[in-house]
Amino acid sequence: MNVFRPETLQRLVELKISYKHSFYAEDLHATLTTEPFSEEADQKLNRFIDSVWQQLNVRSLLVEAVKSASEKENNEPVSVEHVRVAFNHMHTDDEIPNFSKKKEVRDLLVELASPFTGCLRRKYQGNQERFYFLRKLEIGT
Repeated sequence: MNVFRPETLQRLVELKISYKHSFYAEDLHATLTTEPFSEEADQKLNRFIDSVWQQLNVRSLLVEAVKSASEKENNEPVSVEHVRVAFNHMHTDDEIPNFSKKKEVRDLLVELASPFTGCLRRKYQGNQERFYFLRKLEIGT
């Protein structure tokens, strides 16, 4: 049996209400049905919540990188590689992990350009996929 503090459950509910698509029931199910159980499950659930917040923060910073890179290109759409380099350059001194693979960045950019998120717009120029900024992804922890 798992034991959760009310504050932990409140954090989980607030996260889900604020960012509806930040995690899915399957993600939570995997967290709740694996060891450890009992009171240690509360710590595990808090780590899960912290992880989701960190993922949201990275996405927000990626949107900012698109905006910054696009502004340097006279507000033109920018390539995935351009965004990856801009993001890594902006976050060399902090604890935000850098992206080493273009595919990681592309997958997140496509997600951020989806109708659910609507922070970016995706467009094709020739055979190259490009992205441009629409709105910030506001994150409040």
